[in-house]
Amino acid sequence: PDAPAASRLPDRETPALGLLAGAPAALDDERLAAVFKALAHPARLAILRAIRPRQRACCGEIVKALPLAQSTVSQHLQILRDAGLITGEIEGRRSCYCIDADTIAALAQSSASLFADLAHSADQCVAAAEVCRNDAGDGESRP
Repeated sequence: PDAPAASRLPDRETPALGLLAGAPAALDDERLAAVFKALAHPARLAILRAIRPRQRACCGEIVKALPLAQSTVSQHLQILRDAGLITGEIEGRRSCYCIDADTIAALAQSSASLFADLAHSADQCVAAAEVCRNDAGDGESRP
């Protein structure tokens, strides 16, 4: 028999996870910067890595996985939560966290777009520099 809906984990292909529900919404520059800022600390990256294999981790489990004090982990969890990278629920005296799949998908899409644009600009800059070097060697004076 099937488990009650409330206790079942969603299937990997469930659109509610934001993975198959169409293209993720791009993050605007302000939101993208806030997410990058939240990711810009090794402890926060370690926290995300500690949550990922569990799909859901309580604060105590995260603290046990890291060489940080509980208060420090709690501060970092709040920053990740404020950035929308994780969601949290209070269960009695425990706080449990999950990675927010929608934000991660939007971050991946926005980052890929940003870095593709930057790589294209860098390629154009290299090409323009070649033209400048070639023009500088043609003996013409430039104003």
